[in-house]
Amino acid sequence: MFTDRVNFGAGRGLWNQYAYSRTNIEDDGSVPAVAVPNWDLYNTFRAGDATSMYEGALADLVATVDDACCVDGTLTVWARAGNQGLADGGTATLVLEADSGGGWVEVERRTVAAPVGALGASEVYTLHGTGVLGVRARVEGAVAECDADNNVDVWADGLCP
Repeated sequence: MFTDRVNFGAGRGLWNQYAYSRTNIEDDGSVPAVAVPNWDLYNTFRAGDATSMYEGALADLVATVDDACCVDGTLTVWARAGNQGLADGGTATLVLEADSGGGWVEVERRTVAAPVGALGASEVYTLHGTGVLGVRARVEGAVAECDADNNVDVWADGLCP
């Protein structure tokens, strides 16, 4: 039996034959006298239990400001929300905030998907005017997280003076 979870990531650590199904082998390696058809219980064929090793795992939503560019007084910001955790992040909200010297002010919020292990697609925001000292992306979600300290990213380099 092969049980290396490092090379194969999510999956049951037991695969006993080519015609594998979750119901034709027990966790202790014994073979049931009569196996229940796998497809009736799990609607899969030759697929392991991808969730078994991640019981109790949490999402880890993360916000990133990828770039910011100012041309003729128009600031364009590329920001993204992702999930680097091991559980589904569901739907999250990506909030863009700007600081013009008086503190952070919300500019816009967008609903984004935060699936497991996904960096997400960049959302493009456009701010008009000058005097922007910094922008901040913040992700908000409704799921439990393992690390909420990475939910904010600040960009304060090369903005519209």
